[in-house]
Amino acid sequence: MQLLNEEMGFSPYPTNQIWLVKTNDKKLDNPEVFYKKMEEIAKNEKINIIKNVIDDKGRNLGYVFGEEKQAFSSPEIYTRDKILLKTTTSQGSYYINGNVSEKALKEIERLNVEVAIFETPAWMVAASFLTGESIYSLSFFVMLLMFFVVAYALLVGRMKETIIERSFGIFHKKNFTRFLKTLAVTLSSLSIFGFIFSYFFGYFGSVKITAYAITILMFAILLLLILALAHFIFGLQVMFSKIADVQKNKISGKSIQIVWLAIIAISTFIVTLETATIAKNYPKYLAQKHLTKEWEMAKDYSCVMWGDLGENSGTPEEQKANLSSQMNFAKSFSIDEVIISKITHDHASNFGEVSVWNPETEEAKLVSVDKKLAQVIYTINPKVLELNKKIYPNNQYQFDKEKIVNILIPEKYRDRTEEIDLIVQDSLDYMVDKKDIAVQFIPNNQTFFLFMMGNENLISLPDSDKTDSILVSFDWSKLPQNDHTNFVIENFTFDALYYAKGLQEKAKKHNVLDNVHHFVNVKSYLDEMSEYLNRQFISGIALLVVMFVFQLLVIYDFLKMQLQFYSKQIIIRTIIGKNFHWTILRFQMILPILLVLVEMFSLFFTQTFSLALLFIALYLGAIALIYLLAFRGLRKNKHGILKGATDII
Repeated sequence: MQLLNEEMGFSPYPTNQIWLVKTNDKKLDNPEVFYKKMEEIAKNEKINIIKNVIDDKGRNLGYVFGEEKQAFSSPEIYTRDKILLKTTTSQGSYYINGNVSEKALKEIERLNVEVAIFETPAWMVAASFLTGESIYSLSFFVMLLMFFVVAYALLVGRMKETIIERSFGIFHKKNFTRFLKTLAVTLSSLSIFGFIFSYFFGYFGSVKITAYAITILMFAILLLLILALAHFIFGLQVMFSKIADVQKNKISGKSIQIVWLAIIAISTFIVTLETATIAKNYPKYLAQKHLTKEWEMAKDYSCVMWGDLGENSGTPEEQKANLSSQMNFAKSFSIDEVIISKITHDHASNFGEVSVWNPETEEAKLVSVDKKLAQVIYTINPKVLELNKKIYPNNQYQFDKEKIVNILIPEKYRDRTEEIDLIVQDSLDYMVDKKDIAVQFIPNNQTFFLFMMGNENLISLPDSDKTDSILVSFDWSKLPQNDHTNFVIENFTFDALYYAKGLQEKAKKHNVLDNVHHFVNVKSYLDEMSEYLNRQFISGIALLVVMFVFQLLVIYDFLKMQLQFYSKQIIIRTIIGKNFHWTILRFQMILPILLVLVEMFSLFFTQTFSLALLFIALYLGAIALIYLLAFRGLRKNKHGILKGATDII
């Protein structure tokens, strides 16, 4: 269930559409009438409509309109408490599970509202497996390759039987029949697995079943193509194989060897790529997971997923009113009810430029700054420092409560204060006088937990532990009242974490609730994401082990075929005085060379030289072991091999 939620990524609830409802005239807005109509439409259309609400405990829940279904029965996620609807407005986002008729939409619009509809296509779940951006995606390609290896190996094992069928002219018919039977078993297995999985996780009755069905269909189509490819290649090999070679177990024609080499090359690349991804991210994930206990202090806080705030639309008066509402909303929270942590200057950290204001010419000019320096400067509010006293009680710093801004600079950056000042002042739009800024140098190597929600990628948790960072603590309640205040406060409102209890009422009171898509509880989100990533890594590691064993078996089979194919030549060369070991290596060098080349090629993607060397050592070690077994077999059975024996190892 979590997989589909995460991969869809459009909303906190399974949904076909998102409705953004706006009232044409707030004076005519009647929430009770609107909610009654939504319930009526949900039941008539046999759909479910969900609106995000916050209960009196600060929990984020989805109020469900429509008939009760198992998919929306979890009391930790959903509610039908109508009292909670009174804490919100009829405007905002609604998540639609099911298909809605045009008639129903017109009924809603008659209530003096505008409805903007955003589709959340279920096929995106299936497409996400093809992107390569997650462990699940990489594991998906590993499974496809494993399916081909198994299908092809089973066909090669019937080579003698198929050669006889070819002699009687019935091979194509038999091969097609085998293809259909294998396809039927595969599709039946997928269908049964899909039904059991969907029932167990409660997908029925929601859009998840549609997303899952499309994903299973994509799997089925890809498996069909892979199965068809395996039968096609095998069919060509059967048509061009010599009966005498097959009778002597020499089914190792060059065409089969080429297929095995291609499989080994592709599987080596995929295994190396997925191993590198896990090796880089799993240790980091474990460290980040360990830090989730620090997030326990923010369990009562939620982040707000904002929609269009309308600051760039409407009349100048409306834009000004929107900005004013946003500022009033932010200022309604006390110092203990908001957590702010973000990069101080995004433009400087990305492009290495800040805007410097010249009061004499009343003009601004761009000045270059060090990007790496800008990337370690974070703006926080006093609440972050207060929480850090419990997390890192031994940190040494002072905080001047009388100042608007406190800048904590590690000693290593003492000679960069002018550059730091440029970055900080530009981020605050030059609205704070230097007399209101306290600069303090703190010891190096101090770590602060910044409660930042940003992820480095799709397979990582937020990394909020920052060492030797420059911290800019500011209290927006002390900011001067001027034309720049709205800009600065609005800039930090988007990324702030707010105390969840009463959050919805404050957003409603200050007329910003209409611009909220939904609320996300910080701790719950991180716990769910941690479990989701853990499943990805564990399943990815298990699949890698299986794939590596499969790969060793393919390498073994390839070397065995090579020895069967060249065994007589090897024995004859040794009889005429050629070195036995070098004679075997002469026919076996193609595989080690291929493996080394693939690993070197994979370096362009993994950038992990040590991992490439490790795999090269493992593969060469396996080849050496098989070679020693073959050496003993050839030595022992050389007379039998000259007479036609093929059992070498």
